[in-house]
Amino acid sequence: MDWLTFIADLVKSLAWPASLVLAVLVFRKPLLELIPALRRLRFKEFEIEFGRELLEAERRATTLRPSPVQRPLEAEAVPQRLRQIASVSPSAAILEAWRDVEAAAAEAGSRRGISVTGGTWELFLALEKEGVLNSTEAAILNSLRQLRNKVAHTPEGELINEEQALRYAAIAARLAEALRKTGEQSGT
Repeated sequence: MDWLTFIADLVKSLAWPASLVLAVLVFRKPLLELIPALRRLRFKEFEIEFGRELLEAERRATTLRPSPVQRPLEAEAVPQRLRQIASVSPSAAILEAWRDVEAAAAEAGSRRGISVTGGTWELFLALEKEGVLNSTEAAILNSLRQLRNKVAHTPEGELINEEQALRYAAIAARLAEALRKTGEQSGT
């Protein structure tokens, strides 16, 4: 093999990678603008549609019964500690918001005298069976649980951003509020 053949083969083998790098550099700004619009992420064999599921949970959350007026979900409804956590680790904020929902469910269950031997999911089912949770709240709870599980089982930074974490936390705060108010009403 002479030098000209070697250089021709080298150029041929580097043509596609070089074209790809050039395309990414040229279209960098439009590509970066598309990233927030992503609704599906595939990581190995794990496919996530976090954005769409979050929107569905938000739609349902506007109908929770402690709020006769369908007020919009606002970041101000998110506790300050969750906002601080979300700025550092959106995944951690979601896990912590979920813990708030679990705590509110435990309070509501104890006020109603509901005791379960299983885990949190069994408590949620018992709360729904006893009428503490209505069907909309149970659906929101299930959506939040599924989203929380996806976040818990996905590497940090692979799934969500701070804004999505705050939206999730707002829904969780609304659900926790509904559970606390329902538990108070039924406990008195």
